[in-house]
Amino acid sequence: MKRVLRLTGILITGAITALVILGLVSDQITYTSTVDVAAPVEEVWATFMDGPRMEEWLPGFTALEVVEGDAGTVGSLHRLYFDNGSVLDERVTVVVPGERYAYDMEAALFTGSVDVTFALHNDGTRIVKTTVMRGATFHWRALLPVFKPFMQNEQMRSLDVLASLVEDDPSVPARAVDQ
Repeated sequence: MKRVLRLTGILITGAITALVILGLVSDQITYTSTVDVAAPVEEVWATFMDGPRMEEWLPGFTALEVVEGDAGTVGSLHRLYFDNGSVLDERVTVVVPGERYAYDMEAALFTGSVDVTFALHNDGTRIVKTTVMRGATFHWRALLPVFKPFMQNEQMRSLDVLASLVEDDPSVPARAVDQ
């Protein structure tokens, strides 16, 4: 029994030490997800920019509030609400219609940036989404590398759902401009 307790103690100490080292050496994580959509870039862009439809493809998303500026324009600030109670502020940094949408993000546990590109690919559209995250505290800096595979899988899942949504029922390109 002493041997089991000793081994358990060593394993726990090793895990804590590994997390401390991760928190010291890892100040950010980066991950990229790519999906191909069998639809024109204009339809993919319109659906992506269609705020009211975000809940159809973004897991847990419940509401979008425009805090500053005009929705989806450079410099605007959006506040996203999720069903788990979390809130994410998104400051739009780049908008090139049909090509690129980027923003800086801030939440209670992390900050970072997201860059989404849209390009013609095999008679359809390729979406590439790159996320850079930094933990807001030492603890989250240590834990982000551990959670990275789960976050990347979630990002890929949301892009897959977006692709299916566009292929089944795309937003009309003009509708996204009217918002």
